[in-house]
Amino acid sequence: MGGVIVSRSLRVAVINDRIVQYIRNKYNYDREGVAEQIKIKIGSAYPLPQEKTTEARGRNLVNGYPNRLSFVG
Repeated sequence: MGGVIVSRSLRVAVINDRIVQYIRNKYNYDREGVAEQIKIKIGSAYPLPQEKTTEARGRNLVNGYPNRLSFVG
């Protein structure tokens, strides 16, 4: 066939790290295990015809209280 199959690949851990970093920076939210859950439930390499949502629970880094966030993907 002779075509290019993959031009670039990312390690799965890099994607999880980026999700965790985004959640910490935007929401002051601490929960490392939630990145895998979000990636599996709403992650997609292509735009989806219908948006998916999921919730995650964790601890707010500013006040220390438990918190629940909703994510749309």
